[in-house]
Amino acid sequence: MTEPNGSATSVQAGNPEVGSSAVRTGGSGDGEALSAWVTGLRSEDNRTKAQAKGWRTPDDVVASYSNLESQLGRAVVPPRADDAPEKWDAFYRAAGRPDDPGGYEFTMPEGLPEDFAYAEDLASSFRQWAHGSGLNPSQAQALHDRFVQHQGEQYQAYARVRDRSAGEAHDRLVDEWGDTDSDGYRRKVEFANRAIRNLGGDPLRHALQMGGLLTEEGAVTNAALALALAKAGEALYAEDTLAGSGPDGANPWATDQENLGHQGQILRQDPERARVLIRAAGLEPASFGLAG
Repeated sequence: MTEPNGSATSVQAGNPEVGSSAVRTGGSGDGEALSAWVTGLRSEDNRTKAQAKGWRTPDDVVASYSNLESQLGRAVVPPRADDAPEKWDAFYRAAGRPDDPGGYEFTMPEGLPEDFAYAEDLASSFRQWAHGSGLNPSQAQALHDRFVQHQGEQYQAYARVRDRSAGEAHDRLVDEWGDTDSDGYRRKVEFANRAIRNLGGDPLRHALQMGGLLTEEGAVTNAALALALAKAGEALYAEDTLAGSGPDGANPWATDQENLGHQGQILRQDPERARVLIRAAGLEPASFGLAG
C-alpha cells in the first residue's frame, strides 16, 4: 500500500541500497536514529563500521576521534637509532627508568638453593647494566630474576658433581686407608692436613676449594690428591714421629703410659701430633683444648 506522498515506499524504490539498510536497523526509536545516520554514509564499508561501533550521530564519530587523538598524544614513541643520547634518555625516563642505578630495588626469586651465595657486588653491577639499557624497574626485576635463577641452576649442577666426586673419593680412600674410625685412616688424614698447612696454609686451602678439589667442609673431592698430600706429609714430616711421643714410641695419653709432662710438651710444640696421639688413646682432642 502506497501513501499519497510516497514517503516510505518511494524512497525504497528510488534507492534500494538505502532501503535495505533501513530494513536491517529497524524502523522506530533508536533504530530509526541509527538508520538515518548510517544511511547518510556513501560507503558500504563506512556504514558497516558505523553500525559495528554503535555511532548514532556525527558527534559520536568526533568524540571517538578525539579520544584516539588523546591516546596517541600520550603514547611514548622511541627515537630513531641515530638520534642524540639526550632523546634516548628522555624516552627512557618517560618509559619509567629511574634517574640513577640506585633506583632499582631487587628482591630474590624463589626456589634458589639454600646455600646459594648472592654477592652484593653482582647486584650493584646488575643495577648499572639495567640503567644503561634503559629498563624500568619491572623489566629490570624480571631480567634480574631470570639471571639469578640461572645462576642457581648452575650452582646446583656444580654441587651435584662436587658431591658425587667427594663420595667417590671417600670410597677410594676407605679402600686405601681403612675405615674412617681406624687409626690408620686418621693418621693419613693428619699427614694430608699437615702437608696443606706446611706447604701453603690457608692460601693453598683456598686455592684447592676454588678449584673444586676441596669442599668448604674440608672433604677432598679427588682421591689422587688426598693420597699425594698424605704421602708428602708423611715423607716430609716423618721425623716428627706422629705415631709416638719419643724414641720409645710411648703415647703419653694412653691409660698405661700416661705422662702429663709429655702431654704438655707435645701440646705446645706439635698440636697436630697431639691430635693423633689423643685419638689413638680413644680420647677427644677437644678435651685438651684442641679443635677436632
